[in-house]
Amino acid sequence: MIDSLSRTNSLVRESFAPVAANYRRSRRHGDPVELRRMLGLLAPTGAERVLDIATGGGHTAAALAPFVRTVVASDLLPEMLVEARELFRAAHIRNARAICADAHSLPFAEGAFDLVTCRCAPHHFADPRRACSEVVRCLRQGGRFYLNDCGVPEDPAAGQFANEVERIRDPSHVRALSVAEWRRELEGAGLDVSLAREVPGSYSLPEWFDQIAAPPPTRARVLERLAGAPSQVRKSFTIDLTPGREVFSTLRVEAVAVRG
Repeated sequence: MIDSLSRTNSLVRESFAPVAANYRRSRRHGDPVELRRMLGLLAPTGAERVLDIATGGGHTAAALAPFVRTVVASDLLPEMLVEARELFRAAHIRNARAICADAHSLPFAEGAFDLVTCRCAPHHFADPRRACSEVVRCLRQGGRFYLNDCGVPEDPAAGQFANEVERIRDPSHVRALSVAEWRRELEGAGLDVSLAREVPGSYSLPEWFDQIAAPPPTRARVLERLAGAPSQVRKSFTIDLTPGREVFSTLRVEAVAVRG
């Protein structure tokens, strides 16, 4: 597993370190509708100590900061933390700090946080169960974990297809999970799941490619795979490759779980 973690982390660095600034500017990661929904589900009181894992450009941490006591924004990549700090500075956020950390081995004390969040990142985790166990360790009893990530349908063929497309675009993609799979991972780590559901999602393909600076051959391979999607798989997705539209509909998994 150590070799797998090291290999995955290396791929993440190769994919994202050169384009970290794109993630601070990302409309998808900073989607205000999704962030407001997260705030509504968590309903912070102002007293919470929050950890945001794999913060990327810092949008989740920045959305929570005005409503909680403190936020720690952690990420594997120093380049992402530079962007998160810039986002905090521009938003005049003073109760958030950024720390370099691997989601599989967090450098925080047991029970250090009231809330832990993670958005748009777990599909890069080599070992989701280990990452969930770290969440449990860092949460106080009664503390809550909010998860939001790209997901896959319960249908195995559709799930395999979505993961293949994601991996062609980004070799650091490990695996997106279905709602049922995430429920098993969270419960297996010792969390009580209070919410686990699918929410709609979609990629504007040009924006999706540009975000990671995908080279032309990679873009062509993705488009070819989407164009050749089997008919039974197409039932689970909307694939529109019309020039000027070019959309691939997906789904997202959203969950809230509690440390008992």
